[in-house]
Amino acid sequence: MPTIQEIEREAASRLGPFYALTASGGSSDAATVPGLRSNAPAGGYEGLWLLRRLAVKADDRLRTVDRVDFPAGNLLVDFPYLDAPHAQEPLELHHLHPDWQLRADVLAGLRRCWLLDVLDVPAPPANGVYAYANGNGWTNGGRAFVTEVPRDGNGNGWLVVPPPPLEALGAPPPGPGVLAGVNAAPLLSGPPAVVDLTAGAFWLTAVRQVLGVAVNGEAVPPAARWARGGQDGWSAYGNRGRVYLTIPAGALAGLQAGDALQVRAYRDAWGLVNGADDPAGPADDDDDVGVPVDYAAAFAHVEAWRRHRDRLEASAAEGRFATQAEAALEATRVASMYADWLFRPQTERGDRIASPWGPDAGGGGTSPSGLGGRGRLASSVVNQNDPYA
Repeated sequence: MPTIQEIEREAASRLGPFYALTASGGSSDAATVPGLRSNAPAGGYEGLWLLRRLAVKADDRLRTVDRVDFPAGNLLVDFPYLDAPHAQEPLELHHLHPDWQLRADVLAGLRRCWLLDVLDVPAPPANGVYAYANGNGWTNGGRAFVTEVPRDGNGNGWLVVPPPPLEALGAPPPGPGVLAGVNAAPLLSGPPAVVDLTAGAFWLTAVRQVLGVAVNGEAVPPAARWARGGQDGWSAYGNRGRVYLTIPAGALAGLQAGDALQVRAYRDAWGLVNGADDPAGPADDDDDVGVPVDYAAAFAHVEAWRRHRDRLEASAAEGRFATQAEAALEATRVASMYADWLFRPQTERGDRIASPWGPDAGGGGTSPSGLGGRGRLASSVVNQNDPYA
C-alpha cells in the first residue's frame, strides 16, 4: 500500500534529474545540504523544483533552485521562504513541477493500473412494485422492459423485469416509470432480476469489468455471448454510463434477507484510497493506494510522455533518461507481472472481452486469452507476450 509521495519519488527518478536530500538548516533564501559542499566546479541543480513536503506554511512548499553555493552547500532559491528549512527536513529536487505535472501524471497512471475486487450486492427487496410499461403490455419486440423497484432505504439499486402478460396483472400497478432505453434479454428460467452495479460501485462503468457472479458462494454460470440465443445464465450490459447485471430468476430462489450476491470484477486503482472507496481519488501526499510502487510509477512515466513530451525529450536527450519506447517496454514488463493474470475472462465468462488497454497494436489479431492481441504499448496495449497462447 504505497503512498502517493512514494510513487511520485519513484516516478520522478525515471522522468529526469531527481534528488532526495536532507537539510541541515537554511535561511529565507536557501536550504543547506552538507552533502553538496564542494570546492570543485559542478552544476545540474539549477532550474530544478525544490519541494519541501513538510513545510509548515503552504507557500513554502515549492521553489526553483536559482543557483548553488557549493562551498557552503546552499541551494539558493528564486523566492524567499516564509519559514527557513530546519535541520533533518527532507528535500526533493524535481525535473517536472511536483503539483502541476508530476502529481497529474501519477494520478492518471493509477487509472491504468488494475486490480481485482469483489462487490457484495444486497439481496433485492422481497416485494417490488412494478411500473406500467406501455399500452401494448410489458413486452416490446420480444424484449422485456426493465423497471425500477422502489429503494428500500439501502440504495441497493435493484431493478426487476415484470412478468408478462399484462392481462394476468388485471390493471397497471402503481410505481415509477420505465427507465427509457434500458432493456434486458429474457432468460429461459423466467423473468430475471436486474441490479444496477454502478449504484453500489462507482468504479464499475464498463461491462468488460465484470468477470464472475456467485450467489451464496456458489458460482452462477454466464450466459453465452450476453444471453443471445436465450441461454440461461448471468449477463451484463451497459446503458448511459452504467452497468447492469442480469440474474436468472432461479439463481435468486435461495437468497434470504442479509445474503448478498458476489460480483467479481476488476477496477482501476484510482478510487481505492487508504483501503476504502473514494470517488474523488487520492489527494494528499500520505494517501495510500492498492498497487505496487513500480506498477504505478511505470504508468505515471507513460502518462508523463503523453502529457509533457517537451520536458521528457529534453531529459532523454543523449541517452540520459528513458526514451518513450523504453518507458513503454518497462510498463509492458511491469504490467505482465501485476496484471496479465487478471485478464483471462474465458475462465469465468463465456465470451471474449477486450483488454482495458485497447485494441491490438501489433496487427497480430486477438489473443486466446481475450487480451486484444500481442501488440506493444505504443497503442496502449500492455501485453508484450501472451502467456496463454
